[in-house]
Amino acid sequence: SCGVYPAKAVVGEVVPVSAAVWREGHEAVAATLVVRYLGVRYPHLTDRPRARVLPTPSEPQQRVKPLLIPMTSGQEPFVFHGQFTPDRVGLWTFRVDGWGDPIHTWRHGLIAKLDAGQGET
Repeated sequence: SCGVYPAKAVVGEVVPVSAAVWREGHEAVAATLVVRYLGVRYPHLTDRPRARVLPTPSEPQQRVKPLLIPMTSGQEPFVFHGQFTPDRVGLWTFRVDGWGDPIHTWRHGLIAKLDAGQGET
């Protein structure tokens, strides 16, 4: 439905998420799956095609902190995979945050130097 209607899952069902994450340059990238539970009040769906559905929290004071789930890269170097399991009925949202990973870039460069017989400096 191209995002017109929200995806559906059952409580306890694993929801897989994958995303292509890249950046310009040679720095390594990483990704985190950010999942948030918004409550049981569903937004009104309009009849207009391609209408955007905006979540509205049912009880803002009881909003649960987002879950931050590290994603792992798969066979393709820039495709990251993660998953979450809804533990209650209601509206859940998720997004993928991607960024350059300077620690991984440094470690990769250091290992390459050591493998080539160069010193650490």
